[in-house]
Amino acid sequence: MEDSASDSGRSSPDRTAPDRTALPLILLAAVIQGWVLYWLHHSIKFHHWPATDQAWLVPLYALALFIPVTMQLLARYAQAAILWRFMLILAAAFFYFGWHFGAHVWSGLSRDPGDPGWPLSLAFLFGVLWLLVLPFAQSRLTTGRWASDYRALFTHAWHTNSCSRKRRSSPDCFGCCCFCGRCCFIC
Repeated sequence: MEDSASDSGRSSPDRTAPDRTALPLILLAAVIQGWVLYWLHHSIKFHHWPATDQAWLVPLYALALFIPVTMQLLARYAQAAILWRFMLILAAAFFYFGWHFGAHVWSGLSRDPGDPGWPLSLAFLFGVLWLLVLPFAQSRLTTGRWASDYRALFTHAWHTNSCSRKRRSSPDCFGCCCFCGRCCFIC
């Protein structure tokens, strides 16, 4: 029979120290993500910056959706300096791609409020990029080298997939993006 302490969410003796120290970082990332998403939604609702400038709105949404979730998935490696460098590079890449889309691509798209195609396609592209990069980062953090065997990459990809499946019950946009991306890769 399984231990009821692990099912109820209480701490069990088999939890490792990195798991316990990662919890505050996970909670902090979730709180920051919630407040930033609320701020961005508020700016759209009341038509003030950054909603008035798509070159800022799109990259801020990209950062708010993907960086905290990445931090939550990789929180057990918070002691490793390479994690923080990876997070900085990932944030810069998502910011740049979002800025490029908001500044240059947005102007040529349909602005019809009934056309939800462009945010979903952009979220899908960011999701695919994220799902491609994250297993390499996880492999680097666990093995200590970038060149990894296929088995380790596949294991980390499925770990990311199973973690995003657990997030599907949460009411954020990222859970929806992961669900859509996972359906495309599994089916």
